[in-house]
Amino acid sequence: MKTVYMTTKKLRGDRGQNQDIPVRAKDGTPITEEYAKLERWKEHFRQILNRPDPPVLADIPEADEDLDIDMGDIRVEEVKAAIHKMKNALEDLDYADDLGLLAHRHQDIQQKTEKLSEIASTIGLKVNNKKTQVLRKNVTSNTPIAIDGTPLEDVQEFVYLGSKVTTDGDCNKDINTRVSKANQAFAMLKPIWRTTSLSIHTKIKIFRSNVISVLLYGSECWKTTTAIEQKLEVFQNKCLRRILKIFWPNTISNE
Repeated sequence: MKTVYMTTKKLRGDRGQNQDIPVRAKDGTPITEEYAKLERWKEHFRQILNRPDPPVLADIPEADEDLDIDMGDIRVEEVKAAIHKMKNALEDLDYADDLGLLAHRHQDIQQKTEKLSEIASTIGLKVNNKKTQVLRKNVTSNTPIAIDGTPLEDVQEFVYLGSKVTTDGDCNKDINTRVSKANQAFAMLKPIWRTTSLSIHTKIKIFRSNVISVLLYGSECWKTTTAIEQKLEVFQNKCLRRILKIFWPNTISNE
């Protein structure tokens, strides 16, 4: 079981913070001593979290008492309208510090990018130009998107939250990546598949939790085709044959 734990931990990856990364003082001098780092972080967050109130309060009008709210049953037409609005009025995708800005026009995405950089700077954050990329789809304009005059890199594909996004919207590259990663996960668990101290039932559970979960990560965004289903099924059957010690001379139908 120790092997299972250590392999699972390795598959999980190192999600801890790198304590060797230096912290900079206000004057830009690197701080490497651990206690001084903590003191600098304390000073930094005390300054951010205790910002003074804005000199001019926001003028937000009060809502009317009689709001136009329909408390009746939801109709099918309303659901369809809401789905259409969600699909066509999506402005951005946000998860922690991984942000994706969406727009139909060059000037809109440029304004959003500038606004993001401006708002981030007010709380001590800075957009990393080297890690920020632009992906265009069905557009004729090649005018670069820039932050503070620095043009951002145009790409045909990039990875967002672990999934590969391409300019043609095809998911095959992402699926190939998932199959490759799942294959690596399966290979790392080779001692588990070979051991006789674990039952087949337990091995299948480990396979589902540590390999299939890697294979199907982000699969809710894939389009379903016969070719894709066959590709996933081929990989799964290959793995199950090795776990069950069924070799090619022994033919067993999928049925």
